[in-house]
Amino acid sequence: MPTMHPLAEQWMAGLADADLVVNRDDMVEEAGANLWWFGLTRDQAADVTVEDLAAFMAAVTDLRRAQVVRAGGPPMVLVWWHDLPTAQLRCTLVSAAHGMVPVGAEYRAAEAPEDVARDWLGSPLLSGLPLLDAGAMPAGEAVWEAAGPREAPGVPRVAWIVSLP
Repeated sequence: MPTMHPLAEQWMAGLADADLVVNRDDMVEEAGANLWWFGLTRDQAADVTVEDLAAFMAAVTDLRRAQVVRAGGPPMVLVWWHDLPTAQLRCTLVSAAHGMVPVGAEYRAAEAPEDVARDWLGSPLLSGLPLLDAGAMPAGEAVWEAAGPREAPGVPRVAWIVSLP
């Protein structure tokens, strides 16, 4: 395996003992239990490349594939996406029997992990939504509009979807 960025190595160390939850009857429970998310500060992002993230995503995919094989579980689907509102890179694993992926929005299937990594690193909200002055605006849609850009209507998320094992 190629050398990973030090930050990706830290993330991998935290994932080594992660549990695998399989529940063909409840995709929400399964997706939530298998959800991982990763964040970057602007300073960290300046030192991380699309290639670094793609290598990390591939390593995690291999890790999850090995877990599915060891568990002797049913076919599963690993999904990677950039969650714009939280400025996080996310992945989750669900049983293929559900016939859908839990990304929460319309999506466009990515050709490769680089597509998702590029989307994440290019986000204007990479460090998260800016904090607002609580007295400046009423809660609701106006607060979201003031906080920064959001996904344009009709623009799907980019999701890299991998069948496992």
